[in-house]
Amino acid sequence: MVDDNATNRRVLSKQISSWDMRVSSAEDGPRALLKLRRAALSGQDYDVAVLDMQMPGMNGLELARRIKGDPRLAGIQLILLDSVGGENPDNAAEAGIRFCLTKPVRSSRLYEVLAAIAEDLGLGSAADAGAAATGDPNGLAEEAPPDRESPEGLVLLAEDNEVNQRVAVRMLERIGYRVDVVENGRRAVEAAEQTGYAAVLMDVQMPVMNGYEASREIRAREADGPRRTPIIAMTADAMEGDREKALEAGMDDYVTKPVRVEVLTGVLNRWTRPEPDAEGGEGAGRRSPENAVLDREVLRAIKLLQDGGSPGLLGELVETFVEDTEPRLKVLERAVTEGDLPAVRREAHALGGSAGSLGAVRVVKLCESLQRADEETLDRAGGLVAGLEKEYRRARQALLKEARQHTKQ
Repeated sequence: MVDDNATNRRVLSKQISSWDMRVSSAEDGPRALLKLRRAALSGQDYDVAVLDMQMPGMNGLELARRIKGDPRLAGIQLILLDSVGGENPDNAAEAGIRFCLTKPVRSSRLYEVLAAIAEDLGLGSAADAGAAATGDPNGLAEEAPPDRESPEGLVLLAEDNEVNQRVAVRMLERIGYRVDVVENGRRAVEAAEQTGYAAVLMDVQMPVMNGYEASREIRAREADGPRRTPIIAMTADAMEGDREKALEAGMDDYVTKPVRVEVLTGVLNRWTRPEPDAEGGEGAGRRSPENAVLDREVLRAIKLLQDGGSPGLLGELVETFVEDTEPRLKVLERAVTEGDLPAVRREAHALGGSAGSLGAVRVVKLCESLQRADEETLDRAGGLVAGLEKEYRRARQALLKEARQHTKQ
């Protein structure tokens, strides 16, 4: 496991070792090459290397080329993790990459990839270990449909086009949700204030008040309360900068029209899926106020590792995250003020990596937006940094609460 971020290395190393696989880590490319070559000389060759894409000095692709260019290491199977470039970075296949995964990588997906490599290499299966790590007997957790009679089953659709309304309502009902419909942003604000929706699907172009304005107003009204309703932007045009504009307006996610049912299902599961209590008692199946701030599956995977013999792991990771992030935010703010684009991208990458390992999804998304900044958009980065600081504080509070609660169990 090669990653310059200590939190990422620790989380992934714990996950992989929980599947009865031996794992070691390195913080950069040169140290990784030294470890790999020493192991090869001693006859203890590595089978797989998991490489972070964005590392200072030598990135993941360059490290992959170095590994594949060394006859002693060429047989190592390579997995590339990229927080920005998606699952198909340029030149990945040419560099010898077997699998490309987007960070923060789901434990079920990482297990699936490692199991495929193990099978190809004749190393056997880690299915039982994978089941233990994901909390599912098949190694892959299934998404539970929402309870239509609970608040988690009620969605607000803000859309002014009647045809689009009917299509979206039918789609939502098909995947198990009840739907309230409003035709402009002003009514969306009023409805969101009166009713506790699991999520709001917000068209961005509407009369009276558009989706961006409505989202800002909803966030302003939620500012002093415990609830933060997930808002998902919907737009017919995937123009450059639209995603950043949606995040700056306080939206949580972004889908383009025409929306496919599988895409809508995935987005809603990500933001509305309830987190049951450990004992399934009172409160089981209720969505916690932090659900829009933290990815419950990431936390669940860490807690399973903790229960497996690492007491206090979550608390230690949160403490490391806080100690690392707060000075980085100051450096990031200064870099934006000074127009230092490489520093902005570097600090955003590091911060987003730590946040992803702990499931701080909003922090990750804002960091991704900052990593995509260029000379033309850097002047808007100040707003993203202000939003990032706010979302970091929310994530810190939610993570500290999770760590305290799990310690008491």
